[in-house]
Amino acid sequence: MMRSLLWFGLAATLGLTVAAVAAERPEKEGGYRFSTDLSLGGPDASDDASFYEKFGPVALGADASGRMYVLDNGNARVQVFSPQGKFVATHGAEGDGPGEFRIPSRLAVNAGGEYAVYDLGQGRVSVFAPDGKLRWDLLAPTSVADLALADDGRLFVGYDEYGPAQVEVYGRDGKLAWSAGPGSKAPGRVIKLEIGVQTLAPRLAMNGANAFVRAPKGDYDLELWTKGQAQPVRWTRPLERRAFTAEELAPPKNDDDGEGGPEVIMIRRSGPGGDDGGGGGGTEDVEAWADHDAGEISLDPESLKQFMPTHHAATRGVLAWKDGRVWVLTSELARGGSVVDEWSKDGRWVRRFTLPEEVDWITLGADGRLYTVTHDEDDYPTVHRVVLSSEA
Repeated sequence: MMRSLLWFGLAATLGLTVAAVAAERPEKEGGYRFSTDLSLGGPDASDDASFYEKFGPVALGADASGRMYVLDNGNARVQVFSPQGKFVATHGAEGDGPGEFRIPSRLAVNAGGEYAVYDLGQGRVSVFAPDGKLRWDLLAPTSVADLALADDGRLFVGYDEYGPAQVEVYGRDGKLAWSAGPGSKAPGRVIKLEIGVQTLAPRLAMNGANAFVRAPKGDYDLELWTKGQAQPVRWTRPLERRAFTAEELAPPKNDDDGEGGPEVIMIRRSGPGGDDGGGGGGTEDVEAWADHDAGEISLDPESLKQFMPTHHAATRGVLAWKDGRVWVLTSELARGGSVVDEWSKDGRWVRRFTLPEEVDWITLGADGRLYTVTHDEDDYPTVHRVVLSSEA
């Protein structure tokens, strides 16, 4: 089963050269305890709260009231729950039309309960009202890495390696409002494999009305952007990237019939002129299958290696708190869990701590609460709302 960036405004708006803010060591080590006050899912859950991870991890978010939205990608639906965990509604269905999903893979929820979904299968980004009615949608010009939805309805779309820009911002009417960061064209035909261990949290998060934070997949190089800014402010610190192990590249079979390896999503991308195109205006053909029942292709471990990255992404997620703090989830491990850096809004590396080992995915809701996903020994996902407290 497969598991499934930053903006701020400073000197660039004044025409000054922006250098990276480099920190050598944190001011503190440790600092937080995690406990759960609500859980949904697991092997004994009702049908409404039983989540199936077919392509990537369960994703979730919450509005300002604490109402939870769970992107159940294997069942091609969004499940809505009250702040008390009571099932409210099912939104969406499997299909190829507007408001329907084939391989939904990204979710963003704002304070008012509007939410956006990126469907990898259709290459479609859709924005929905709190009741699940489609507001507007667009066919993305290339693969979307992440989404963030502002409280005023603006949608921030972060693209992968190739795209018309690093981030595009769409207004409530679905029209392009502005963009940040130079785009790049794909060098001919591109084949991409999505592997869930690369992502532990969203890499694009709102950090103000016209500001966002973004964590690229490469080196530790946090980007803080604001509207009208020519270049981002960058925060960085020394980090040695962690290499993929053979076990991560080709997980062991785990089904009763001896099957069950990693789910694989392959994207074959070409530009408007055919195979030699790329970038904005291009098209995507998406094929997805498990390596054990593909039919069209056989992917043994050695074949997979040629497509896989050699290292984990340095920054595996970013959370932007309302008070200006930023959490950066890294690929560094300690005591079995991912190491997290906390940065202050003025660019100080405040602390370094470790997530609980069992946490496989984490996000920050519009209610200011943390939400995590864990898996049991049989890989059943469970969604948790987390209470965060200071260590003694």
